[in-house]
Amino acid sequence: MYKDKIRIELQQKVEIRFPDFESEMYDTVKEFPEDYIEFLEHFGEGILGEYLRVFPYHLTDRLTRKWREIPEDDYWGAKHLAKYYFKENKDFIKTAILLGDTMDGDQFIYCNKEYYIYCFQGQGFFENVGSKLENIIAYYEKGDHWEPVDISVFTPFDSSLVVRGREFLF
Repeated sequence: MYKDKIRIELQQKVEIRFPDFESEMYDTVKEFPEDYIEFLEHFGEGILGEYLRVFPYHLTDRLTRKWREIPEDDYWGAKHLAKYYFKENKDFIKTAILLGDTMDGDQFIYCNKEYYIYCFQGQGFFENVGSKLENIIAYYEKGDHWEPVDISVFTPFDSSLVVRGREFLF
């Protein structure tokens, strides 16, 4: 299991509170994958191996909403993926969730109980990595398409301290 291989840097862990869907403004994402919840409970918010980010709940909701609105001709958005990779899944735009990314812009997507990587490195590709979040971590750790990522360190990071204005990042 990946949790045994990772140490959290000595900074203070950024605790994340599970959203109360009744009283808070979570208008896009109504349900989160169980292993995503476990990851956030164990590590909090931060960056894994100085390369991988798993978004906290509030960013997942906000960024998923924005991601779904990106025009079809822009390869960064959900509409582009729906057109070229999910033709058979008519509900992709409504059900896919953007859960994280890399420092190079790759996106981690969850849809129909499966995790996907939409990779922008090199020529770009889209890949199903299975039903577990740890498969994404293992994929980058293995480094089939690029240099392997050392996932041994998790650096806490509090996105609420970031100055607003960098629209897509936070």
